[in-house]
This record gives sequence, C-alpha cells and structure tokens, in this order.
Amino acid sequence: MTTRDNFKEATGEGRVDLKVAWYGEQIGTLHYNNGEMTWSREDTQAALLFRFPDEDDMPAFLKNLQPEGWLRDALGSPSQISYLKSGIRYLSNITIAEDESFSKDRDPDRLTSRLKDHTDSGAWFTGAYLGPRADSINNDIEKEVAERAKFHGTPRMSGMQMKMPVALDSEGQIHHAMGGSFTHILKFGGTEEWRASELLEWMGLQLAGEAGLDVPAHALVNVGESAPPALLVERFDVPQHQNDGQRYLIQDMCTAARIKQESSDINGLYKFSLSMEKVAKLFKEKVHDDNDPDALHKDLESLYRKAVSSWAIRDGDMHLKNISFLKVQNPGDDDFTSTRLSPTYDTLNTSIFHEFGDDEAHYTALTINGKKNKLKISDFVKFGTDSCGLSKDQALDIFQDVVEKTVNRAVEIGENIPNSSAEGCPKCDYMVRRAVTDIVDRAKECTGEMNKKYDREMAFSENVALWDGEYPEKKGSNHRRYLRIGRDI
Repeated sequence: MTTRDNFKEATGEGRVDLKVAWYGEQIGTLHYNNGEMTWSREDTQAALLFRFPDEDDMPAFLKNLQPEGWLRDALGSPSQISYLKSGIRYLSNITIAEDESFSKDRDPDRLTSRLKDHTDSGAWFTGAYLGPRADSINNDIEKEVAERAKFHGTPRMSGMQMKMPVALDSEGQIHHAMGGSFTHILKFGGTEEWRASELLEWMGLQLAGEAGLDVPAHALVNVGESAPPALLVERFDVPQHQNDGQRYLIQDMCTAARIKQESSDINGLYKFSLSMEKVAKLFKEKVHDDNDPDALHKDLESLYRKAVSSWAIRDGDMHLKNISFLKVQNPGDDDFTSTRLSPTYDTLNTSIFHEFGDDEAHYTALTINGKKNKLKISDFVKFGTDSCGLSKDQALDIFQDVVEKTVNRAVEIGENIPNSSAEGCPKCDYMVRRAVTDIVDRAKECTGEMNKKYDREMAFSENVALWDGEYPEKKGSNHRRYLRIGRDI
C-alpha cells in the first residue's frame, strides 16, 4: 500500500527508507528516491490506531513534520527528507529511523520526576539547571542550543521559538535529552522584544489556568545572569510515571482535519485555514472517553472557554497546531480509550509584538462567527450556543468568568513580576506591564455590551481600576500607548 507525495527535493540524497514507529511498533515506511517520497503502511495494531483515511493519502502528521522558525535556521534550512533523516525522535514517542531496531530496542519517554516537586510557591524552578548558560564567561546560549539540535539523537519539535528537549531526573536536575528520556521542554527567550517571550508565555499559562483550563506544569528557569528567564514545561503526551502502561498520542487540529502543508506555503497559512466553528465540528466527530460519557459536553465547553481565554489574553496565535487532542490507549486494545482536548500550551499575549496601531495586533488566529477582529460578546455567545452546545446563560456565565479571572490575575502578575534577571532582560518588566495593560483594555471593551445588552455587571478587582489609573492610554491618532510604562525604556 503506497502513496506518492511531492516534497522539497533533497540534493545529494540517494534512496532512503525510514521506518516510522510508535512506542516501538512500526506503522509504516517512508521511501525517498529521486526527489519523490513514497509511503507504505504496515498492517499492525498501531498503524490501524493512526486511522490512515485511505490507501492513497500520506498521513498529515508526516507531511507536516517540517522544520520551521528557529530550528529551520539552526539546521541550515534542510529539505524535508534531510530533516527527517537527521533526527530520530519526535513527540508522543514517535520515532523515524533507517534502522528499525532503534525503535524496538529503546524505552519510551516517560516522566521520572514531577516539576511541581521542584517549583517554589511563586514561579521558579528550584532544582539544578545543567544546560547552556549565559553569564560573564559564555553569553551565546543560542549557538550552543543550535549545536545540540544538530545531534542525531536530539528529539525534534516544531514551532517558531528556540527550545531544547530536556530531562528532569529524580534528583531535580535538568539536562539535555539526547540519549535518555525526554520529559520536559525548555523554551528560551529570543532577541530584542522577544527576549520576554517566555516570561509572557509563563503569564499566559497562569492566566489560562485561572480561566479554568487544564495547563501543564510549568516554571521559569534562571539560565544565567545575561539571559532572560526560560520556561520549563512538563510533557503531557508521555506516560506520567514509571508504572504507567498507557500510550499517549498528541494530534493537532491540522492532523485531525487532514490539512497538509504544501511546499508553496512557506508562511504556514495552512494553520489558519479553519474557523472555530469547524474546530468544534471536529470535536463532535472525534471526542470520546470510555470512562466519561459526558466527555464531549465537557470538551466543547472547554473549547469555548479556550476561545474566550485566548481573546481575553490577546493571543493572536491560537491556530490549528496550537489546539490538540490527547489520545490515550491501553496496549492490546483495538482503539483509543479516550480522545480529549489536550492541556493548553503556547499561549501568550501576542499583540505587543506588533507595531503600535497595527490592526493585526487585535486579530484572533481563527475566525469566530466569520470575524477575526472587532469581536463582540454576541459573537462568542453565538459560537457557544450554535457550536458548543451551551445555553445563552451558560455562554454568558463562562465569558464573564473567564474575562474577570483573567484580568484580575493579570494585574496581580503585573504588580509582582517574577523577573530575576534585570541585566538579562531589562525590558521584561516593561513588556509584561504592556501586556497587562492590553488585557485590562480588552476587559474594559466588553463592559458596556455586557451591561447594556445583557444587564450584567463585570466584577473586577480594585487593583484593576488602580492599574488603569497608573498606566493610562495615550489617546493619539497613531494609538501609541503605555506612556508612563515606556518612558524610561
């Protein structure tokens, strides 16, 4: 059973056969020859679980396994076959190797230590970080992380940001996951204003959790006096302890909807090709849980809560690869025990990375009620009632709950910013306060509609009003904001 697909031609490559396996069980083979890729699937239980829709279609998750952003640059912009050949390990214990014995002979990634046991009451990792540091001796973390990314045994991850696969061992030590178990993801701040990205993502996860969403364990890591905080995130797509015999598979909405990145789509527009209503439809087709007959109702409510949370945070990057199912299977079973909405990841205020006055700063990644901008409460209510099975009152209750908790917690963070490295990120505090001001502004946007149309009062903490007075918006034709925050930056 084979299928052909066109990939970016790999110069200098002869015939290559790559065995694709999940938890050591082969699901198929990628054959490359003369610039053409061919796929053959195996007649195994694992292959059947992946639900390849028909014999003439290459699995979307393989087509979309392409380096992007920082990793693409670090690896020298390789062709897809070169990229796949250069790596062995991927998320969810998927392996791709020329030698099938590699997959069969290695133990799967699994958690051996929990991050919550090595995090203080605030935000910081309290164990020992043994990875690249930026200090008075070595100030180039990016170069060292890039070199490690080239190692054949380094697990591969998609995404635009600089990140490193790591392991958190039982002694509370973080080290590079090249040969051993890959249990956590360490994400580093970028350059210029992006130096604050992981502090902002930490805040985004805090706000999502406050809004009632499931979030993975996470903590900030001090990686040197000359570096901004890094973010450590615990994996939820691997066995959660030594005696956990279940198998986990993360499946983003691109894969679930069989949307593939074409070679001409260099900007990744395929990730923005569905509406939230169509995502909800996918949930109705896919979500199930043998142990919870109410799973679909709960996950549709969570999807609605996630949409409101993303809007309240001003996260303009909640695209199809940042919404995923987490599938769980007991070995020997003929199907997955459950397919549920995964914990939230990759969420942060993105509007502050745009030029002032840029309308795109206020866009959502996916349309809701046909719109990406100037969304009203009524748009969310329609999405909640028409697509997520909520009553009007339930949709309003959730909207109000998410916005109130988001803005109140955001101001708390803005008043106590966990930035331990002023030298490594002198603008971090400024960027967080900008984000908080954005979130306060967004919460204020909906108070009038909530009061006039729905006869409801938004309940914000006193500190929200004080924040608005401390950091006023400058009313200029170019919409430049944050006059007092940015005065000394």
